[in-house]
Parts: sequence; structure tokens; C-alpha cells
Amino acid sequence: MITKPSLRRGLWSTAAVIVGAMIICLLGPSTTASGPGVESCPALPSPVYAERSSADATTLALDGSTATSSGAERPWQLGALFSASAAPGRGLIGAHLLIDPTGGRLYSSDARQIGDAVRRGYRDAGVRFWVPESTACGVGVRRFVRAEDSRYATTSTAAQSLAAAGWRDQGIAFRAEPLSEFRWPATDGKGPLDLPPYLSTDSAGWSAFRDATDPAERRLLYQIAATPIAIWLGGAADITSHVAQITAAAAARRQAPHFVLYAIPRRDCDGYAAGGLADPDTYRRWIDGIRAGIGGRPAVVVVEPDAIGMSCLSPAEATERLALLRYALRTLSADPDTWVYLHAGSAGLDPAVIVPTLISAGIEHARGFAVNVAGFDTTSNEVDYGKRLLRGLAAAGIADKHFVVDTSRNGSGRPAAGSTGDVPRWCNPRGRSLGERPTPHTGDDQVDALLWIKPPGESDGPCYEGDPTGWFGSYAIGLASRALARGTIAELPLP
Repeated sequence: MITKPSLRRGLWSTAAVIVGAMIICLLGPSTTASGPGVESCPALPSPVYAERSSADATTLALDGSTATSSGAERPWQLGALFSASAAPGRGLIGAHLLIDPTGGRLYSSDARQIGDAVRRGYRDAGVRFWVPESTACGVGVRRFVRAEDSRYATTSTAAQSLAAAGWRDQGIAFRAEPLSEFRWPATDGKGPLDLPPYLSTDSAGWSAFRDATDPAERRLLYQIAATPIAIWLGGAADITSHVAQITAAAAARRQAPHFVLYAIPRRDCDGYAAGGLADPDTYRRWIDGIRAGIGGRPAVVVVEPDAIGMSCLSPAEATERLALLRYALRTLSADPDTWVYLHAGSAGLDPAVIVPTLISAGIEHARGFAVNVAGFDTTSNEVDYGKRLLRGLAAAGIADKHFVVDTSRNGSGRPAAGSTGDVPRWCNPRGRSLGERPTPHTGDDQVDALLWIKPPGESDGPCYEGDPTGWFGSYAIGLASRALARGTIAELPLP
């Protein structure tokens, strides 16, 4: 398994931009009434997504919406929390949005709560989604308040955590249908990203969750195991059959696999993740095998983290490296349902240097590039960096490119300069957390998606004494624990 994909010379300093919510999931099992003379519960087919502003204003919205309290567009980084209905119907009642003069907002279908909020100066902005009226249907979503901010808990664990943190329980705001799995918002026109990413159970993260016996650890590991993560391809000889098996399984589920190529000769400049295929001809045959395995089915491919960092290569080797990257981008992009992104490093690199390298590597053949792969920088910093690269490409005559951001471990931002001693800041830094879950809803037409590209919990290498290579269980648990505590992700309840 690949242990350290990162472009360490491209790491950056930043303050974390913390957006998230303590809207977590599920206070109990959904109930469907049945039997003679008893009507079933109404269908609740529409996922409801959440976003929380830096001022703790929680926004809930149906699939496809990007409106926030500020009127700006931004990603729904918490993902889907529960299902409701987008339209009224038998057995349904409206969940109203109420907004106070400072922009604070709450949601409720309870007439008493709505009336009380209006008397306290809230403006009733009307129904935002429809929820079950009967207490026999769905689960109760409890609203907690502190000052004029509201948060929502749909598990008993979340409710207890909010209460312990000083939030006051205001009772059940509405009922909804629980979600126990990751949801990918619907899009149109994003090629393979219109399909949910393939969730593989053949991963170190899933194995760790499956084998865990401690309930608290299982809860945390599930946050990683249940989230789709890119599959790294490190140079296996049977690559065609391996890729074909994955893409066929994904197609059967109407999903698209996300692959990372990580086998270029002299990978990682002989560093922690040294390796790669033996020679250029072997690499080209390997690329051909990957294309054959994909077989024209929808797929996303991130090409060679670290590969544009060529300081260890001779001029002749650098020329060959660029030729191999061009071959990979051109070959894989020949199939319209394969979207290819070349790794372009991370914020802190100089676009004046990176843009010519991307052009020499054949970026014109690709959908675009990926940033922050295996990195820890905040999403906002990386989006700014990506846009600077796009402007540089456009100035060189290469327009209409896009990019994706790896958010798998960026929930706390990059560690401060000097805080890791002699250990590089890219190598298993302590105190980090999971970032926003994968989504194609980025609020920016040039940003195709936020993705989990680096598998959270995979070690960056033997950075500190005792750090393993491969799976790093305690690190994974820390990433998930801090993400839930900070509200960077919403909790997926155990199935």
C-alpha cells in the first residue's frame, strides 16, 4: 500500500478555516406503520445537506441548493444528514426556516417553537422542506441552542456531546428519515463526477473498522470506512484485470471509481515513498493496461502525486519524466468518460514555475489538475492556489481547465511553521483532522469536486519514532475524533 503521497516542497502556512456542524445523524430507528387500516409513513426521498458558517449559523438545504445566509455559494461540506421531502403531501408537515436580525437561523416544524421564535424577533422565511407529521414515522431531530445559534442532533451521542458543551436542548424540531451511509449530491454535466464515487470495502480503513472491537473506536473508524476514498495503483503487474474488476463493480452500482496513479520511475525522488516501475517502456505499458481495464467506463484518475517535483532528476531524466506524464494524460483522456487530473502540488508553490511544468507535462490533454493531494492545507487556500494556476494556464492559451481538491486530512489546516521540530510538516503531523467529505457541490464552476484522495489513516512514513508505515490506526482515530469534535464532518451512524 502506498504510504506517503505528498509534494512536501509545496506545503504552505495557513490558519484553518473551520466550517462544519454538530448536526450528526439518527436518534433511533425509522418506523413504518403497517397492518390493516394503518397507513404507511410518507416517502422521504430527498437528502437534506448541511453547512455551517464561521459564525456557527447552520444552514440546511435540499439536494442541489447552494443558497446560504450570506447569499454566496459554498460547498455543503457536511454532506447529507437525513432525508425529507421536497414537496408537500399526505402525512407531511413543513419545516420552517426562521432567521433572526443578526442572521442566526433555526429550523422547526413545531408550531410552538415557530411561534416562540417569531415572538423573539425571528422572521419566518417559510417552509424549506417537508417532514413527517406523525411521531410514528422517522426519527426526532433535536435542536440545541447557545446564544442565538442552533445545532441539530439526530443521535443520542450527538445530543449528549452538545449538552456537555453547554448547548441547551430545545426538544424535537422535526422528524426525518435517518441516513446511515454517505450520500453524493446530484449533479448534471460533470461527467464521471455525476456518479457517486465507488466505495471499496477492500481497503485498510474498512479492514480496521471491521476488525475493531471497541465500540468507541468502531464509531470513529466508520467515519473513514464509510466515505469513498481514491484507490491507489502502485505498479502491479496484473493492472488490467485489477482495474477492470474495480470498474465493473462500480458500474454495477452506478458509481465511478477514483484512481490515483503512483508508479512513475524514481517515484518520490527515492524518499519515504520511493519506488515506481523500472523503466519508461514498462510505465507506458502499465498506462495502456489501466486504460484497457477502465474499458471506457466512467472513472476519475489523478496522475502521479509528487511527479512534477523533479529536483532529484538529471536534465535527461526530467525530459523523460515529462514525456511519461504526457503519455499518461493523453492516453487516459482519450476516453471521454475518463476525467484525468495531473497533480499540481499545493499552495506555497510558485505558479510561475508550476504552470510551465504543467504545460510541458501535457495538461492540455487532461480535464485539469489536482491540488493538496495528501496535504493538510485548508480548502480555501487550495482553491485560491488552483485559481492562480488556472489564470496562468489561460494566459498561456490553455483555457477551460478545472481542478479538484484533496480534503481528506485538511480539517485543521497545516501545522504552524516550526511546530513539528525536525520532522517535516507534511509527515504525520499531530493534531490534524478529517476534512470536508467528498462532494461535487463546490460553489465554483472551476472546482469540479472536493475529494478524499489520500486515504486517511495511511501513514506518511516513519516520521516520528514509533510511526508505522502502512496503516496507522491511532492516527486515523485521532483524525476522526477531532473532525467530529470540531464539526468538520457530520457523523455517519453505525449500520
